[in-house]
Order: sequence, then C-alpha cells, then structure tokens
Amino acid sequence: MMNKLLKTIGACLFLASIVMVSSCQDEVLETSSSNIEKRQVPDIEVVDMGIYVSGTRTGESMPVLKFKNEQVYEQTLTKVSDMTYEQRLVFFFKSLNFEGAFTTLYKADMKLDKIFDIEDENEFLTAYADFKKEYDGVFVYNSENQYDLSPYYSFDDEKAELLGNINGAVIIGNNVRYADNVATRGFLGIGKPARYGFIGFKGVELTVAQGKYYSIVEVGYSGPTGELNLFFRAFKKKRLWTRRHPATYNVDIEMRGGNTKLSGPYGWNMASRGIQSVRVPMGRYKTEFPSTLNISLTNFRSSCTGDITSAATFANVPNR
Repeated sequence: MMNKLLKTIGACLFLASIVMVSSCQDEVLETSSSNIEKRQVPDIEVVDMGIYVSGTRTGESMPVLKFKNEQVYEQTLTKVSDMTYEQRLVFFFKSLNFEGAFTTLYKADMKLDKIFDIEDENEFLTAYADFKKEYDGVFVYNSENQYDLSPYYSFDDEKAELLGNINGAVIIGNNVRYADNVATRGFLGIGKPARYGFIGFKGVELTVAQGKYYSIVEVGYSGPTGELNLFFRAFKKKRLWTRRHPATYNVDIEMRGGNTKLSGPYGWNMASRGIQSVRVPMGRYKTEFPSTLNISLTNFRSSCTGDITSAATFANVPNR
C-alpha cells in the first residue's frame, strides 16, 4: 500500500514538473519572440545602404539611417530640428554611432576654423590644399566665388542635411529616399551654396560687419511655395578669403505694397556650425502683395558682429 502511494506521489510530482517546465518554456519562447520582433523592427537603426539599392552606384555602400516608417521619420525630423546643436551631436548622432552629413560637415568646419587661424600665408594655403584633398569627393566648393573656402554639401535639401548620410540619403521602410537637387550622385556637385529654394528680391540685401566677421540678410521668397523668407549667412574673413561662420541673427522688417503691410522682428537663435545658411519663413506670401514693394530693414545684427547694427530702405522693388 505504501509503495503504491509513493509511486502515485512520484508520478504526480513528475507530471507537475513537466507542466512547470513546459509553462516556463512557453514563457521564454513568448518573451524571446517578443524581443526578436522588437529587434526586427526598431524605430531607427544604422544600416548599410548598399543592401537597399540595386546595382553598384558610387558611394552607396555606406552607413545610412533607416526609419521604421514615414511617421517615425517625420517625428524624428521635428524632434532633431528643435534640438540645440550640442544636443544633436551628443544625444542623437553619438547615441546612434552615426556620422552622416551633419556630423561630417561639423568636423570639416572645425578643421577649417583652425586653418583660418594660421598666420603664415604659405602655411595657410598648404593646410587648405591638404584639407581639400582629405575631403575630395565628399564636399563641393563655391564655383561662383573663388574666395569662399567653405565646404558645402553636394545637395540642396534641409531635411537631408539633418538626417541624411553624406550622400543625402535616408531609408524609410525599405525604400531609399535621396536628397533633392543633387547634381550628380558622384559628388561632382552643384558648385554653389545651398539656398533651399530661396529666391531673393533683386538688390534687397543688407550687410553688417565688424573686424574679421560679417553677416548678410536677404529678403525674398520660397520658390516652391511663394512664402516670404529671410535668408541669413555669416562669414569669417582672412585677407581675401572667407569661410562660413556660425551665428545668430535679428532684424526688424517692414514691407509695404498698396494697402498690404508686413512688419515685425525676425531672427534665428541657434548658432549652429554645420548649417550652410538659415532660411526663416515670415508667414506671409508674395501673392498677398502687389507688383511693387517698399522694404525697410533696421537693427540688423548678428552674434559674430557684436553690438554693431545696420539698416537700409529699398523702394519700388519688383515683386516677381
């Protein structure tokens, strides 16, 4: 009797252990399956671009950011756009271990800034020649102004400058999205600084300068949308040569045409090295104004020119 009881208890314990092991295995499998699913579809990851393109086009076997879908891409773009420059570098790109267009231009700008501090002219020109050789095939240079030594992207696309690789590409889902306005994929380049579709009103340009630094503001509009824009740039001079320089800007504008008026202060408050220039929308459209404009710019200043301000008035400007 005792033996039968012991056998019965043993059998029950054995069955219970099987059930427990099976249950634990199911939980482990479910957890593993869930983890694998999460790993398979991350919101953002760094991948080899060559996997997602057919053929062997120049420069396409390189790191690129891959976004889970369009929504994640747009959310990331908004989030990173609102970051300070340091936050972009440290909390976004460094955390992903990704060096794309933004970070690569930053490093190049840092090197060029040091080169501009070289006093001896021959040493300066030699160092700059070595700089261009180092970034050969990566950046383009200003073919419209031989004294502008700044490196520029080979595309004209604000979104691609921020999140794209040095080719200006991202991957959304499983599709490659290239930058807009790329002259060639082989980095032969557009040969002029990016303007992001900005079209300036002829002659409406104001400069403020102090010492080796100067800044420029232009008034115009977005070619694609017709929205009125301000276009800011800043430079550091060395004799005849210049390089793009980080700055913040402020200007007061008054624009009149017939009974239509636009006025107010506008500016840009993020001194971001790596940004080629800054286009600031004004929230009004050129179609709201008649064919002739009167434009007044006052109190134009930038962070690299101290307390110096500049002002000018432009009459009978064609609104074309």
